[in-house]
Amino acid sequence: MALQRRSLVDKIAVASPRGTLAVASVLVGLVSPFITLSGENATTIVFFRFGLAFLALLPMVVHEWRQYGPMRRADLLLYAICGVCFGVDMALWTPSVLLAGPSVSAVVVNYVQALAVPLVAWLFFRNRVPWMFFVATPFSLGGIFLLSGILDGAGGSDLVRGIILSALAGLTYTVYVVLTGRTNSPHHQGTAMAIVCLVTTVVSTPLLIATHGPLSLALSASSWGWMILIALSSQVLGWLFCQASMPLVNPSVAATLILIQPLSAIVFSAVLVGERLSALQWLGAIIMLLGIFLIGRAPKRRYRLGIKRPSLRIRRRPVA
Repeated sequence: MALQRRSLVDKIAVASPRGTLAVASVLVGLVSPFITLSGENATTIVFFRFGLAFLALLPMVVHEWRQYGPMRRADLLLYAICGVCFGVDMALWTPSVLLAGPSVSAVVVNYVQALAVPLVAWLFFRNRVPWMFFVATPFSLGGIFLLSGILDGAGGSDLVRGIILSALAGLTYTVYVVLTGRTNSPHHQGTAMAIVCLVTTVVSTPLLIATHGPLSLALSASSWGWMILIALSSQVLGWLFCQASMPLVNPSVAATLILIQPLSAIVFSAVLVGERLSALQWLGAIIMLLGIFLIGRAPKRRYRLGIKRPSLRIRRRPVA
């Protein structure tokens, strides 16, 4: 009986937690080069990315409400607040991709988020900060300086602005992560993502119109293709499967697999966009990725963020 209440997303994640997380991380990492290839401004990209994702998730929302009943009001409100945070995040990060490039923006936002989570745990939940945090942080902060291109003249005002925006996006994304971790709706993953997408669209679009230009509704056929690809590959499939598989994977393994996100952004940016980093920028990216890896492998039991791990009411596989 319990198996019948398992969603399709959960079935796939439980069947192969590591494989699901790896593939999902690649899909999420692809969004950076896809944004660059779309040729549209930040306002248009964010509006269609989340608007189309919301529409694509509606059948899943209907199925969840018929199968499991409506989501609790408290969780509805909390996911709406999460959408506000994510809307600000996207209003910062999407322009950073266009300014700094897909590789740099992906590495910086992942690094800042990895750095901020233990600090949030310490400041608000009084959890111990793992010793590896203090080892990795000073070491990897130098990576940002190298990645900026200042030393070898590879940088410029746009690159520096992009790095700053990406770092700020990492901070707002940390708030989003903490808030989503405090929800308890294991059977409403599609509903949760749909709420976040809808609110993100409403919040980020006016912010981007005010700061990065008007919304374009007259898209070419190729632009429509990129918008649909971004919405379905990253926002729907990538995020849903990341959220479903991460609790099923050993934290140290998950920390390693999550590195696939910025790594895939770097690889596909070189292959698809033709982005080229200088030798010092590559060194900076490697240092920062190593910092993410070391911080991510710290024992999770030491900083739980007050997160409630909801039960899926299914027999979980042993931690992978």
